[in-house]
Amino acid sequence: MSHRRAITQQAPSFNGRSLALDGATGFASTAATVGSTGDLTVAFWAYPNSATAVQQILSSQESVAGLQNWHIYMQAGTASKIVTVGWGNGTNYNLHTSGANAIASHVWRHIIWTRRWTGTEWKSSWYVNGAMSGAEATRPYGSIKAATALWVGRTNYPVFGSFFWGGRLDEIALWGAYADTDAVAEIYNGGATHDLTAVSLASMLAYWRWEQDGTDSSGNGATATLTGGATYSTDVP
Repeated sequence: MSHRRAITQQAPSFNGRSLALDGATGFASTAATVGSTGDLTVAFWAYPNSATAVQQILSSQESVAGLQNWHIYMQAGTASKIVTVGWGNGTNYNLHTSGANAIASHVWRHIIWTRRWTGTEWKSSWYVNGAMSGAEATRPYGSIKAATALWVGRTNYPVFGSFFWGGRLDEIALWGAYADTDAVAEIYNGGATHDLTAVSLASMLAYWRWEQDGTDSSGNGATATLTGGATYSTDVP
């Protein structure tokens, strides 16, 4: 009697590539406007090669006037290893930092920033790997300039420096809605990457998976172009 072992084929991994940036010249950018003057949620995976310098993660600012709409950057160089978001109208500007140790060298971390407008003030929260990082913040300046084209891994207001990101980024998604704790848990999914177009949070604005192209999987057409040696990596969350 012959015995044959059944061969089981595994389904391919959902996530096969990430965006790889060298910290010197490489970045990605969209021609399309990406952002919101109201409620906003931004989610992404981040893997810095080094957490010892300020490095831009996402930037939707006015390239001339600066400090408008929003941008997210790693504010490192100290033991705190925090990420910071800024948003405003070029005159008045809100800042909110995460809790300590939100980011670390050579470690994938899932990061979500979300804000909501109460009618009189902003409420802003950070989440790292599905857990709130620091406390919810209240910020006063309600007026926000319209969003501009989004740059990934470099500031698009380089008056004070370009602040290139060195490392990997993956599964970057934006929604024009506020994420409560249930939505955060759904997006994070226990740390397993999955199709974010299927989550229940409304008003997806853009979604880049970086599967060897800059396709916007939200269907909104915000295709990203890689510049300056930016490429893809098989190192993924």
